[in-house]
Amino acid sequence: HVKYYMTFAKFHQFWDGLKMSPKPECDFCWTQIQSFLKGSTNSLFSGEPLSEREYLADEGEAAAISRRRALGLSRAQREQAYQVFKHYERFLEDNKYWDAADREVALVQRVLRDGFANGRAPFDRVYVDEVQDMTQASLAVLLLAVGGDATRLYCCGDTAQAIQDGVAFRFSDLRETIYELGKELEGRAGRLKGARALLAARGVAGDEDRSKKLYKLTKNYRAHAGVLGAANAILELVHGAFPNAVDKTEADSGVALGPRPTFATDEAVLRDVPSGARLLFRSDALAAAQERIGAKGRQVEKDRERIIAEADAAGAADNKASRCFERLAAIRGDRSAEADAHVEEALAARSGEQQAYDARAANQKTARKELLARRSAWREEERRLRAAARSALERRENGEKKLRQQAERRRKKADAQADADAAAAHEELYAAEAQRQIGRHMAKQQAAATPKIQTMDEILRDIFAPGDAKALGRIFENEAVDIEAALQMTDRDFEDVNIWDPRDAARIRDLARRSKDAANAPPPAPTFVKPPKEVFIRARKAVRSAAQLKVPVGPIEEFLEIVRAEAPADDGAFDEARARMRANPTDNDASLEVPSDDEASGALGRRPERLDADALKKAFFAEFEGPVYAEFGVTEAQVREQQKLMRRSKKKAKGKGDDASVDAATKERRRKALAEHRKTFVAQRAEALAGTHGALQAANIIAQEEYGSRSFSVQEFKGLEDDVIVLVDFFGGAHGELEKGWRALLRAARAGKLATIDVSANRGLERDLKVLYTALTRPRSRLVVLEPGYGEQRGAAQDAEKFFLKSEVKGARTLAEPQKPTEGAILGRDRDADDDGTDDTVTADEWRSRGALNARIAAEKADDPLAGAEAATDRLKTARDCFAKADDQKLTKRCDASARCLQAIQDIRVHLDMTDRDKGHLRNAETLAANVVPLAVEAGAIDDALRVLDVLREGMDGDDAVVGAVVTAVEAVRDAALGAANAD
Repeated sequence: HVKYYMTFAKFHQFWDGLKMSPKPECDFCWTQIQSFLKGSTNSLFSGEPLSEREYLADEGEAAAISRRRALGLSRAQREQAYQVFKHYERFLEDNKYWDAADREVALVQRVLRDGFANGRAPFDRVYVDEVQDMTQASLAVLLLAVGGDATRLYCCGDTAQAIQDGVAFRFSDLRETIYELGKELEGRAGRLKGARALLAARGVAGDEDRSKKLYKLTKNYRAHAGVLGAANAILELVHGAFPNAVDKTEADSGVALGPRPTFATDEAVLRDVPSGARLLFRSDALAAAQERIGAKGRQVEKDRERIIAEADAAGAADNKASRCFERLAAIRGDRSAEADAHVEEALAARSGEQQAYDARAANQKTARKELLARRSAWREEERRLRAAARSALERRENGEKKLRQQAERRRKKADAQADADAAAAHEELYAAEAQRQIGRHMAKQQAAATPKIQTMDEILRDIFAPGDAKALGRIFENEAVDIEAALQMTDRDFEDVNIWDPRDAARIRDLARRSKDAANAPPPAPTFVKPPKEVFIRARKAVRSAAQLKVPVGPIEEFLEIVRAEAPADDGAFDEARARMRANPTDNDASLEVPSDDEASGALGRRPERLDADALKKAFFAEFEGPVYAEFGVTEAQVREQQKLMRRSKKKAKGKGDDASVDAATKERRRKALAEHRKTFVAQRAEALAGTHGALQAANIIAQEEYGSRSFSVQEFKGLEDDVIVLVDFFGGAHGELEKGWRALLRAARAGKLATIDVSANRGLERDLKVLYTALTRPRSRLVVLEPGYGEQRGAAQDAEKFFLKSEVKGARTLAEPQKPTEGAILGRDRDADDDGTDDTVTADEWRSRGALNARIAAEKADDPLAGAEAATDRLKTARDCFAKADDQKLTKRCDASARCLQAIQDIRVHLDMTDRDKGHLRNAETLAANVVPLAVEAGAIDDALRVLDVLREGMDGDDAVVGAVVTAVEAVRDAALGAANAD
């Protein structure tokens, strides 16, 4: 009996405490358990997890799971995962836990056994979004919820966004689940009530093919072509590095153009995005940051009163520090002459030490010159001796090389003779074996020509299954039915011995007649037929090959010894060790052979330190100042700090009296104490978050009130969308093997060498690529990739910058554009706060992004018959103002063309409504379209031009071939522009 539900967070705690080495990644183990070991169709319908033999079997064996189901893992990786699974199952049993796979397996088994309470499935139709977040076990539950009829289940998803913990989904999993469930229902229908009822209620035959239909949706109506260019580039990385991780489809294409993403490295860029923009972080970094800020965020304010009280208490020692300073000033005045004499004496002693040091240095320099000359002469002589020894060694090695060549020639000759002997022996053995095979063949021919005589038991075994044949044999024996009796029996006689099918009775009579005829037939006369080619092939295979019969010749060393014995002896002697030394002796060799003498290697001694008069004077006074500090109970630092405060307070309170001076000093102490406390708090936060990469960067951003409520993890925001998305510290937050994988992948992609690297073992990188792709497809209008802390060499941020902002192909368009935040702006400042609605801190990129968003809304209003032309016109006016502030003449011109098209559409509709009364209005409508369409196409307002043509064609009842040809031409221009944008 289980009590507690196992989640991924609890599994992570179990994994942290698991004593195992080596220990695979936590995410990897959870996926193997939930998707394969317990959540696959193999384990779902058997009611038990995969056994170790099934999970570890190599591909091709009967019990092996397929290569896709094992995700291309090595046997060693699967063995490690299965060891973790054993510990996990023991943990579940000991602690009374159950997980999602246990629940789904129990549901499926129960439905197959008992069926549904009212005899019918609970749902007529089920529509599933985000299907990539489901295991095969979950899919089987949904299939059973519609009665096992796959034609009533509709699923939609994107395997490139499969970022759910524990799930490794492909659409082939859905097909496999449908197929395996059908087999299971048919196999259990005879034994289980639930399976029998489900099978009877399923759709008619032929619907199964319709249920396997897969529609690939590649037209993206959320993101424009600018954003999709970067997203598709990441998808290409997934396909190249992990080809089995996602279902490969055509890249998404947008239905609208738009700006490329922005890649930034400065947090100040956040002020360039609208105040409603959503910030997406890595889930672990954001969770750690939110937990820390939630618990400690207001600690500074809580401790404010305590810090101020402590600062005021510390100010009580200020008077002591002031009096101590006055006493020290008097001591310095009284002993000034004595301090000057002390300094002069120390400087004179140092001058004498310097002169003695210089004399020793000159003597040592002369001795070293003589030593270097002796070592140079030794190196020249040694170089000559080594050259002579190398020449002698080379002569000896050349002679040895010739002897080896002679030995090899002799060995080849002996080897050729051995091959010839082996070939002759092989032919003799083959001839004998061929004769034997021909005899066997003749014997088989004779046996095959003899008719076959069967007993009644053999006839029954030929017709019925083994168990049925055995039972019928006993009946025939009891009824004394033999070959003769069977020939006389009718169909009704056979029914008396439990043979009800007339066809089976006819087969028994036919085989009995054949057996009787064979028994009465005379034996055939022996004949001779020429043996087939296969007889000689078997004879050839039966004997050992010539290579197996060959007697191997001796190793080369044996022949080398014979040749060496025949060659004349070489009596030349030389120093072989010297011959193998490097050609030129080194300085280290010379120093070993010609050691230095005492004078050259003698200790020079330490150079006298340079003395500073101020430092000597300070050291002199320190002897007298120590007792003064002890007397007043203050430190030297307190005295200096008090002196600074007094000078600063006097400047602030000049002309205001003594009271103002004291108050200013107190304020300064409080300000410094609070600043120091805040500094300590920030340092503690940095230390607490150091263990989670990216958490500190996330905390620094969400700690600001304007960003905290707009921050989400990518997983939290999955399935949602917004106009502007900022992806924060994604690449910089990568660490360890994940960082290495990202850097290798991005560098290989930029160099066009994606096929040459292997990162398939880095399962964290596969998941990260899907998370990144999910994040890049969230924005409707603008995407910003922000990597704060770029200069600190964090994670893979620099490689990501090169991937997005630099292209190896000259002239090619990059995936993103750089962003330079406006200087002097305040992070998080509100935009459009002025009375005139303008804000000088907004960059041209931001105005362009706002304009694109308003232009897109205007297009949606124009296509909505209920919205009215005024709504679209107002949005176009706003978009034009944004483009004008961005100083983008091209987009401004496009907005003007779109506005003219909207006005033309209204005028054309008016003329078409009056066509019945006056045919001249039709010509006026055609003239309007002919004037505005070319201008719109030239300005890039292609969709608006098509709207004009569609309105004109509708009014003409679609029978004008000229308008149709123009529409086709304009659509070709639009498709070419979108294709170029998506390709870039």
